[in-house]
Amino acid sequence: MGLFSGKGLSAILVSLLAVVPVVALAQQGSITFSPPGSFPIPTLGSSSLLALVVLLLTVGAWHRFRSTRSGVASVALLAAALASAAVGISLIQQVTAGGGQSILSPNESTTFELQPGANNVFSNESGVDQRVSARTLPGACANADTPAEGIDTACQLGSTLAVGASCSVDCREEPALSPGQVQRVDGSMVDVDFVPCGEGSSNCTADAARQACQAVGKRVVSHASNGSGTVYSLGATNSCHWSISYYNSEQDLPAGACLAGVSNLDWSSCCTTSEWHGNTVPFPPAGTVFGYVDSANGNSGYDPNWPNTSGARWGCQSLSSPATGAGCTSVYVACTSAADP
Repeated sequence: MGLFSGKGLSAILVSLLAVVPVVALAQQGSITFSPPGSFPIPTLGSSSLLALVVLLLTVGAWHRFRSTRSGVASVALLAAALASAAVGISLIQQVTAGGGQSILSPNESTTFELQPGANNVFSNESGVDQRVSARTLPGACANADTPAEGIDTACQLGSTLAVGASCSVDCREEPALSPGQVQRVDGSMVDVDFVPCGEGSSNCTADAARQACQAVGKRVVSHASNGSGTVYSLGATNSCHWSISYYNSEQDLPAGACLAGVSNLDWSSCCTTSEWHGNTVPFPPAGTVFGYVDSANGNSGYDPNWPNTSGARWGCQSLSSPATGAGCTSVYVACTSAADP
């Protein structure tokens, strides 16, 4: 019997399983969009389905050999298994190599794979609203619930994607940047990016704020500061009452997102350079000016043309004490690459 003896065939089966790439068996994330009134049917992901096909063909080859002792039939089935693996791997590569995906079906649920380390973008071209009915992340995906730049919204579980709109599941490792502006005390505007600060909603310390901005090549925005390699001053000379100036975000941030507005950091006055203080305020809808400057005490940069609403005030406190904000599910800090005036 030689090669097709029991031991010989066992060796072939072990070799076959070794040949099937790990990528074909790896668990991957997925997202399902469902139109109104539809119910998603649980299905295997492409990699799991591929593994099942290969396994069934392999078992078929084994039983075929046991019943007929036909090495030719067994080899044929084993070849089919290998061919299925090869074809399946090709299909997986075509899916993972693609860019944005379009939702086309107005009547049935559509499932896509989510790729780690990538910005997964989906556009609704089905003609009806689509609901995110299921979502499994491929790993951590810390920015999955934050819309990627240029995208309408994040594909959060249970959310609805309107016709013609786009959503993202951002699994890139770099921080998600949300562009906006802040007003200096002289009335001029400075471009900023809102960057997640610390982990969760209660770990945005002074060091975490610096690190968040440094990670994207920028500095922390502070209403008043001596200025440093990690802090940009908005030019205030009178600031000790939770003033943060006025901001605007160009895109919506996740529900419950707040800005840890920094009043004083690296400033020799008020709290001194050993402490910091600020004002944590919720993000309003995109395009809405928000912020706070204390006018009663003559803080620099008060502008009666803008809403003036305080949030959760904190400080003066240790640099290692986090910004506080009741009801916030995530905390951001404003960063800028602007040069000192």
